[in-house]
Amino acid sequence: MIARAQAACIALHRFGLGARPGDLDAVADDPRARVAAELAGGAAVPEGMPSLAELVTHKMRWEQYLASTTARRPAMAMADMPASGMGLNGRANAAPPSPPELPPGVFRLPEGRFYDKEVEARLAILPQPAIGLTERLVWFWSNHFAVGVAKSGWQRITAGAFEREVVRPRVLGRFADMLKASTRHFAMLTYLDNSNSIGPNSPAGRSPSGAGRAGLNENLAREILELHTLGVDGGYGQRDVENLARMLTGWTTGDARKGAVAGSFVFNAAAHEPGAKVLLGRTYPEAGAQEALDALDELARKPATARFIAFKLCRHFVADQPPEALVQALAETYRRTDGDLGAVTRALVESDLAWGERVKLRTPQEFLAAALRATGVPLSAEGFTLILRSLAQRVWDVPGPNGFPDTEAAWLSPANFRARFEAASVVAEHERTDRDVGELAAAILGPALTRETSEGLRAAPNRREAIAVLLLSPEFQRR
Repeated sequence: MIARAQAACIALHRFGLGARPGDLDAVADDPRARVAAELAGGAAVPEGMPSLAELVTHKMRWEQYLASTTARRPAMAMADMPASGMGLNGRANAAPPSPPELPPGVFRLPEGRFYDKEVEARLAILPQPAIGLTERLVWFWSNHFAVGVAKSGWQRITAGAFEREVVRPRVLGRFADMLKASTRHFAMLTYLDNSNSIGPNSPAGRSPSGAGRAGLNENLAREILELHTLGVDGGYGQRDVENLARMLTGWTTGDARKGAVAGSFVFNAAAHEPGAKVLLGRTYPEAGAQEALDALDELARKPATARFIAFKLCRHFVADQPPEALVQALAETYRRTDGDLGAVTRALVESDLAWGERVKLRTPQEFLAAALRATGVPLSAEGFTLILRSLAQRVWDVPGPNGFPDTEAAWLSPANFRARFEAASVVAEHERTDRDVGELAAAILGPALTRETSEGLRAAPNRREAIAVLLLSPEFQRR
């Protein structure tokens, strides 16, 4: 059994968002119980944020406005074309039509506006929790069901809503429920191109008007099998990808112009591939939208899914190569509880194997969050995003459907370390307390603070550089 002071450090840095001054003492009486207690409260949900329907409506109105201005450009150019003072029709040039005014309630470039608002809401949560386990779970599951904002403006404006509506309410619920909510959400359906997937033998696929349309799209089906449930070695084949894609045909998004709620999930029966489908040896009779729902429930129960989820959780919280016994214990809890993520997380927190030496390198987002909590530096959403951009981990800006990498090799390059140095310098420059830096280091790192780092703090020529030394120390970089 490790000493309580060490356990308090692990509780805050491994399972939480990082220590604030005073936190180590606050949890030292029973660190494990303090961590487990956060599982009773659930994840924070930002208030006052626009709904998915509102976001999609803003984006649609902006695109309609752009289309209207584009349609008027030829007329504007013709009216402005000189011809000896006359237009092409021989009449005097009229004044060019002015671009249509921005209608009330329509925001210019809403993707950036609402992306910043979502980041700001996420940022506001950072200093609040005593430890931050549930917020860390939000980040983990948002990365597991990754939606990348770089693909299009639709993802940029809805990725935050995806996290708020799919992930936050379910981080301690059943995995199957999060899987189904993710698969039906506008952000995921559009990110992985399922909203336009049409069964080749469906009424829409066989109609003359359907000629040249997108047809069957396998992207979502493939990522569900490879990244969301079974894992790349989970025992599925190309035929399973194709048949799950057929089950998902007709899963699309609501169009307000056709009477649906903007951005809502809609099942378009006319685009659904008819007939029974076989997935992983099980035959699913034709049942419309229910086919894929049943398949997702079955995938969530697979032993391969249990192990895949257990391994990813252990790798994320403990080590790049976590103890096999810990992975097995979490997988067994997952199977026994039918994918109860609260029970699985509790099993992680309660295992001695999860409280070993701090070896896991913080990702850029984790590093910046811990630095802000340690120093109390307030950052705007714009400043937060600028620093994370330099660190190559802007919020929701994943490189692909597999999310941000979660191993040391991806974040330990010379370029990334230089970016961390610059980020630490920015935070240090904005730190405004007059607390002795040595005392601050002891309050944040406790028994993890090394003699080498203490000497480096004393040798720093000024307070700003001393704060940077603290934030760049090996014991702060690892959790």
